[in-house]
Amino acid sequence: MAKPALATIFILQAIGVWNDIILATIFLPRAANAPISLGLYAFQGTYSNQWGLLAAATMIVAAPLLAAYLFLQRFLIGGIVGSVKG
Repeated sequence: MAKPALATIFILQAIGVWNDIILATIFLPRAANAPISLGLYAFQGTYSNQWGLLAAATMIVAAPLLAAYLFLQRFLIGGIVGSVKG
């Protein structure tokens, strides 16, 4: 009975941790220890942006979360539907 709720919590928490850029910039100042989502800033400059490379890198960064969502989708929907009784 707890599988849908745990899958929902796992997906939402994973997205939050994956996209946490503020704590990564504070606690991991070196680029070697930085998460991959922080590397997206390398494609942005002061006066110009490399939009093609930024779009490709964004798709690569989002791929693991998309795969996890697709794998756990049935549990996520079950957790949302199962929380509403009526």
